[in-house]
Amino acid sequence: MNLAPYHPSKDDLQGAGDYDAPRGKDNVWLVVRAAVKVQSKENEDWKVIKKLFHVDAHFNEGQMVKEMTLRFDFHCHSTASDGALSPTELVARAAGAGVEYLALTDHDTLAGWPEAHKAAVDLGVQLIPGIEISVQWESRELHIVGLAFDPAHPAIVELVAYQQEARVNRAKKMGERLDKAACMTDAYRKASELSGQVAPGRPWFAQILVAEGKARNDQHAFNRFLKPGQSAFVKTPWLTVEQAVSALTEAGGVAVLAHPTRYGLTRKKLRTVLKDFTAAGGRGLESLTVGLNPNQKMLVEECLRDFDMLASGGSDFHTPRQTWLELGKVPPLSEMHTPVWQAFPTAYQPVATS
Repeated sequence: MNLAPYHPSKDDLQGAGDYDAPRGKDNVWLVVRAAVKVQSKENEDWKVIKKLFHVDAHFNEGQMVKEMTLRFDFHCHSTASDGALSPTELVARAAGAGVEYLALTDHDTLAGWPEAHKAAVDLGVQLIPGIEISVQWESRELHIVGLAFDPAHPAIVELVAYQQEARVNRAKKMGERLDKAACMTDAYRKASELSGQVAPGRPWFAQILVAEGKARNDQHAFNRFLKPGQSAFVKTPWLTVEQAVSALTEAGGVAVLAHPTRYGLTRKKLRTVLKDFTAAGGRGLESLTVGLNPNQKMLVEECLRDFDMLASGGSDFHTPRQTWLELGKVPPLSEMHTPVWQAFPTAYQPVATS
């Protein structure tokens, strides 16, 4: 479609139906707000829209509607980090749930990418590179989801190496603290063997604590030993927001602030985070997640609009036991959202709409 960088006024749109004027981005997605409700190119509304947006005869609004109903999940975890399913099992479960467009976003690692990619090819799921990066912002730990980058890019290789070294050191210190605080023996070794990793995360230590009778369940293990302020919590020198976003951008990817409502931030503080995040080059906000209350939904919609951000979403799936976080359980994309994949390199654009 040929779309000139033209932004009609409200007066221009009179007679074109009850549609919002586009804001902020000079790309094809601008016409969604005007065209998505149009039923036929023959009606008068379409003729007005076509004139206003310089839409050519080859434009297919059906493709745009399909893009808005695309089943995607851009946040999930496998056994390569702290998930319960192998990459192959995870992709198979996603396919069974009808997911068409998937990103495996294990914590600070791409170890699951090769296996997941093979499974995705076999099962007909479009898989894009993904990762969830722990970062430091002031005194807080935040998470950035990286999407559609080159997994072999030197900036990504260096990022993963740094984060993994930090995770190994953290896991060893965590094990030492649990050996004392929980009267355990070789907690680090046991968590490593259980996870098959040299850098097991806190969920693996929680399982060890439950197995040895030191905690009633995983949540009790976190509350008693593993969460911030407790005896086995270890503060980690993560990369800064700027460093993580820079690496993702250099590798051709898109940086997305993960689950913005889970950090316990006030509205003012979250806006400060997003100001810094977007200034560093961050472009996406994980606004499409389950469990948001009405006030949280209003807040993320406000942030998408005010910071001109791209909408992303995902289940944050870890285990089948968490049925409320099932793969593909992502709220639908609204016509008011600009989807994050609009910024992906061509190779990672959704096949379903090409």
